[in-house]
Amino acid sequence: MGKLTLKRVALLFICTLSFTISFSQQRKITGAGRDDRGDPTVEATAAARNTRVTATTDANRTLRINLPSNTITSVICYAGMVTQELGNRHTVKVALASAYNNLTDVVVSDYGAIYSILLNQ
Repeated sequence: MGKLTLKRVALLFICTLSFTISFSQQRKITGAGRDDRGDPTVEATAAARNTRVTATTDANRTLRINLPSNTITSVICYAGMVTQELGNRHTVKVALASAYNNLTDVVVSDYGAIYSILLNQ
């Protein structure tokens, strides 16, 4: 009876270990994003869709993100740029396109001048 229990415990341990290893694998993506002029982006954000996994570029403007193995889609986004999918690559160099190609109007407001006029009355 002792050998049978030991075999069951060993089998349970092996099954648990293989299950843990198969679900703990991650995919690492490194790279950089560049704006439409070719300059490296500061604080561009990469994210895995439908998860809470995100990362921003570091001080060297390099992007590093560890994605869960079941992640299908990952994206990179930056303020004023079009969001792009990263795909299944491990190293990326993304050229982000401007999202403001059809900008026609600019509105400028000076609330500080109105506030100072109200104070001087």
